[in-house]
Amino acid sequence: MANEKLQLPVDENQHALQVCPVLACVDVSGSKTVRTTGKVIRVYAVGATTIKERGSSAAALKIPEGGVEYFAVTPGMQLVVTGNCNIGGVTL
Repeated sequence: MANEKLQLPVDENQHALQVCPVLACVDVSGSKTVRTTGKVIRVYAVGATTIKERGSSAAALKIPEGGVEYFAVTPGMQLVVTGNCNIGGVTL
């Protein structure tokens, strides 16, 4: 599948739908380093959550409690996730 063209799903009127595939998820409570498995991650912040690239000196992304966000990422990135969240598109 690595070199196959991505085909967007279509609705009953044959209009392309820009959607994210169902992703394997990890629950984070506290602080964990995760590795991205694709080009998109989805984060549901059960409680306030921060995310930053491992080793980066930049400020972390902050997601408030109840927030759902999607981010474009590079496969294989290591992210430090702190807080209480469910994050899809990563492995531990």
